[in-house]
Amino acid sequence: MGKWLDLAASLEEQAEASAISANSANSSFAGPNGTNDTIGMDSLPAFVRIGLHRLRSMPRPRITNPEAWPEIVADAISIADDGWAARAISLGWEPLHLFGWEPSADPDPWDYSLAVVMEGWPIVGVAADFITLRKGSVSRPFRNRPRPSLSQFLWDL
Repeated sequence: MGKWLDLAASLEEQAEASAISANSANSSFAGPNGTNDTIGMDSLPAFVRIGLHRLRSMPRPRITNPEAWPEIVADAISIADDGWAARAISLGWEPLHLFGWEPSADPDPWDYSLAVVMEGWPIVGVAADFITLRKGSVSRPFRNRPRPSLSQFLWDL
C-alpha cells in the first residue's frame, strides 16, 4: 500500500509543478525566479557572455563621466547574473538596448542602454515593453523602444 501512496504523491507533485510552470509561462510580466526562467548567463548569446566576461576586467574607458564606470559595469553584470538579461532577450529585447553605449559627445538622453541608466536601482520585473526598476516605493520604467544612436557594446569601448 505504501508503494501506491508514494506513486500518488509523486503524481500529485508533478501535476502541481506542471500547473506552476504553465502559469509562469503565460505571465507577460515575470522575474527570473519563475519556474520557466534560467538564472544567470548560461542562456545568453555567446557574444554577450564573452563581452561581459571582458567587461569585468577591462580598464576604464575614456568617457564623459568616468566616476560612473564602476557602477555601469556592476549594473551590467547584475542584469546578466541575476537572469534579467536572458528574460528580456527572450521577450524580444535587443542586447544592445541592455548593454549598449552611445559614444557621441552629445547623445540623446533617451538613447542610453539599461546598464547605463540603472544607477544601482534594482530590477523588479521584465516585460516585452518595459523593465521596471524600483528603490523603496519608487518605481521607474525603462521602455523597450528603438534606440538608433546606440552603436556599440560597453565591452567594445
